[in-house]
Amino acid sequence: MIVFNLVCSECEFPFEGWFDDTKSFNNQKKRKLINCPNCESSNISKTLVAPNVSKKSNSKPAKDKKTLASNIKKIRKIVEKNFDYVGENFSVQANMMLNDKVIPAMKKAFQDNSSLPLAERIIKVFEAAESVGGDIRGKQSAALIVVGAEKTSNVWEDKKIDLRVDDNSNPIKEIKRLLTFLLICSFCTFTLMLKLHFLLSRQWNHTIRENVIHRPN
Repeated sequence: MIVFNLVCSECEFPFEGWFDDTKSFNNQKKRKLINCPNCESSNISKTLVAPNVSKKSNSKPAKDKKTLASNIKKIRKIVEKNFDYVGENFSVQANMMLNDKVIPAMKKAFQDNSSLPLAERIIKVFEAAESVGGDIRGKQSAALIVVGAEKTSNVWEDKKIDLRVDDNSNPIKEIKRLLTFLLICSFCTFTLMLKLHFLLSRQWNHTIRENVIHRPN
């Protein structure tokens, strides 16, 4: 796997993308499978990356290059073997995981919480991944998107849930709070509409009865 720095040509939003190689990136770009996470445009391009040129120094080389090379090789094998899992109707992926326990924990959390709604089930997966180490870079952001089972004619109607936490010391806790707030608001709105429907129906039925009773000869 290789990471490319990408940028959206429409909104100039920068982001990273992981690919098997340059050929894989070019193929996905040609098929418009790469979308901007900000505006969903497929007009994506790679950005220039400055080469990592080390300055001259008097520091001595690593004492044990063989050990270093062996450790890198070991870590690479762990990542390549455990960076994703594809199950029945679901898949999990961890690009920069701390250890090989992350993917199994995510898999188990998804399977063990099959009774929960999808959004809450994914939150459980987030929590499970974090509990065994999570991302090697630490915690900063999280995103949760749930779309309907069938595609609609309007793109904005496809997403049933679309939550983002871009910068937070505990992004999983924050996105869980946002989801809870959204569900409460949705329930209150549904309850209010139901009561309104009941009151209007009652008033309509009462008006019809009044018209029947007082109908002139």
